Amino acid sequence: MADETILDPLEGSREGAVRGLMSRIARRLTAYGFLRPRRSARTTAFTSAFVVLAAKMAAADGVAVSAEASAFEQFLEVAPKDCARIRGVYDQAKEDVTGYEIYADRVGEMLTDDPDTKRRVFECLMYIACADGVLHPAEDHFLKAVACRFGYSDTEF
Repeated sequence: MADETILDPLEGSREGAVRGLMSRIARRLTAYGFLRPRRSARTTAFTSAFVVLAAKMAAADGVAVSAEASAFEQFLEVAPKDCARIRGVYDQAKEDVTGYEIYADRVGEMLTDDPDTKRRVFECLMYIACADGVLHPAEDHFLKAVACRFGYSDTEF
């Protein structure tokens, strides 16, 4: 215990200095290739936001059908042990589209430095929208709103 230093949470300056030092060390290790930043598309936060956004896309026309769930599942690589949990999140989120903007913003922000994955996510949403054979006006509106939140121009959309 003599070697350990316990920082007092009330001393912001010492804690801030340690955080700053650790941040500088991490940046240098990353720059020299010793640390690799974790890709946003591989985090639990990303997966959760993507699942919810996809489910809300499926519900945009008022009814989420099994063809849309199947279309979504083709785009997501999930470990077998996580399938039930992912399905539960999807099933709960497809109840309505309320709050989809928040999830679109989260996904867009997480993929700022990964435009290829962001494009694939958007393509997945388009695929879900068309999976039942009809692009409903509400689905088109949903896609346009997400495209805007992802930073896509009307031409890119």
